Amino acid sequence: MDIQKIGASLISQTAEANFGLATLNVDFSVIKLQAPAEYKPLGNELTPSRRSAAEDGMPHVTARKLGALFQDWIPPVPDLIKAYGRRAVEIAQCRSVNPRASKSDGIFAEHIGIDGTGIWAAATSGPHAIPVYLLACMLARMWSTAEAVSIWTELVAERKRELTAIEETDPSYERAQFTSRISIPREDLAHWEASARSWLQAADRSMVKKQKQLMLIVDNTELPVSTKPQLFENVRSSWRSAMIAIDSLVKGLPQSVQDGAVLLGLSSWHLYPDMVVLGKGPSPVRMEQKDDLINAAGLLTIGLNIASSKHHGVYWSLPLSHLRYYGGPVMAERSLATQGNRITVQELFQVSVGSLTRSWNKD
Repeated sequence: MDIQKIGASLISQTAEANFGLATLNVDFSVIKLQAPAEYKPLGNELTPSRRSAAEDGMPHVTARKLGALFQDWIPPVPDLIKAYGRRAVEIAQCRSVNPRASKSDGIFAEHIGIDGTGIWAAATSGPHAIPVYLLACMLARMWSTAEAVSIWTELVAERKRELTAIEETDPSYERAQFTSRISIPREDLAHWEASARSWLQAADRSMVKKQKQLMLIVDNTELPVSTKPQLFENVRSSWRSAMIAIDSLVKGLPQSVQDGAVLLGLSSWHLYPDMVVLGKGPSPVRMEQKDDLINAAGLLTIGLNIASSKHHGVYWSLPLSHLRYYGGPVMAERSLATQGNRITVQELFQVSVGSLTRSWNKD
C-alpha cells in the first residue's frame, strides 16, 4: 500500500471517529423506546408537557445518558423492574396525589398532578435507565438536594474515569471510549434528582399506611447502608445489593437484612414485603403488609440492633467531594429516621395553627 492510500485510510478513520463522537449526544435525544408493558399506563397519567419532556426533552436525554454510563453496574432484576412499574402506575392513578387538571386551573393546568417526568423518561429510555432511576430515588430519600446532586456529579465523573482506564485489549474498549465522552451538566443532574424527589413525596402520600408501617421498623433498625470508605464503591454496592435482594423478595425468595441498603430500597421504591422482626422481645414479631406485588413466600427477616446511642434508624455516611467548589471532601451522614420522615404541609399548618391558638405552659 502506498503512502497516499495509507494517508487516505487514516483520514477516513479519523473522520468516522469524529463523526461518531459528534453524533453521540444527538443519538441520545432522537432514540425513544417503547416503555415496558407494566409502565405504559403511567404515560396517560402525566400532563402533556411532562410527557413531552420525558419523551423528547432533556429529561429523556439525561435518562439515556445515565443508563448508558452505568449499564455495566446493573444486575439482572426483571421481577423488581416489573413490580416497580405496577406500583408506579398504582401511585399515578391515585387521584388524591394526581388529580386531573381542569379548565379552572388555567395556566397552572400543566403543573397539576404528580411529577412523573423522571420515571417516564427512564421507562422510554431502555432497560438500563429504570434501575438508574431507582438509585435516584434512594439518594433523594436519604440526602438533601445539594448532597444528592453532589453524589450524582461524583458518580458520573468517577464512572467516566473508570471507562477511560479500560485497556485497548478489552473487548469493550471502543464502547467504553465512546461512553466515557458523555457529558451531563450538573444542572441536568439537578433536574433528574428533583423529579425523583417530587415523585417520592407524592408516592409517600399515596401509600401512606404501608409506608408508615415500614418506617416504624426502619426507624428502630440501626444499620449502616454501607461501610465502604469510597463514595464510588459505597453507592454502587448499596444500590446493587438493594436491587438484588428486593428482586428476590418479589420472586418469593426469603431474605435476611445484612445492612441498611435493602430497607432504604424498600422505603424508596414503595414495595412492602411481610417481615419478621427479631431482637425486640423474647419472640419474633411478624408484620404483615400483604403487598400484592410481593410473592407471599418473600419474607424479610430483620434483626434489630438497639444497643447504639449514636445512630437512630438506618444511616448512611459518605465523603462528598463535589458538595462545594473548593476544599476537600465533606464527610456527611444522614439517617432515614430524620430525612425520610418529613412532615407534610398539612401537618405543618396544624402545628402552626396550634402554636398560634394555644399558649405554652411554662413551669
